[in-house]
Amino acid sequence: RHFAAGGIMLVTMPSEGATDDCFAGMRAEMLAAVCVCSQHRYFGDSVPNNDSSTARLVQYLSVEQNLADVASLISHARKLYDVSAVVVTGGSYAGASSSWMRHTYPDIVDAAIAQSPPVTAFFAFPEYDTSNLVALSSPDFSCAQMQARVAAALSLLLSRHPQKL
Repeated sequence: RHFAAGGIMLVTMPSEGATDDCFAGMRAEMLAAVCVCSQHRYFGDSVPNNDSSTARLVQYLSVEQNLADVASLISHARKLYDVSAVVVTGGSYAGASSSWMRHTYPDIVDAAIAQSPPVTAFFAFPEYDTSNLVALSSPDFSCAQMQARVAAALSLLLSRHPQKL
């Protein structure tokens, strides 16, 4: 609605959930950009061949596959719109994906807007568990206690049946 030929393509990177909206309205209007929203495989209704088995998830649910999917989407959308530049954007995981997209595909992505991306990965990050415990404990401990019981039950199930992992 705001796009002008020769303008910018603004691509909202997928996150860990269904894509309900691009959330790029004001930015798109300011840039006279065409907006492209993508959805991550295996989130929302994006389940290739209706197969979300562990084997398929291990094979296709990766950062690299996410970036390749978005690169393919951008290439397709460029055939439909006369754009001068492609800007990818996102927050949190999608923000990190924006940076990785620009780094991995500099030939098709001209800029990235990464909002609060995680920049350092940790194998052990107990502070994350602590912050979740605090959040789950408000206004009382019933939610945290239920979460602890669910986690214990899952651990027991997976220790007895590792093939279900």
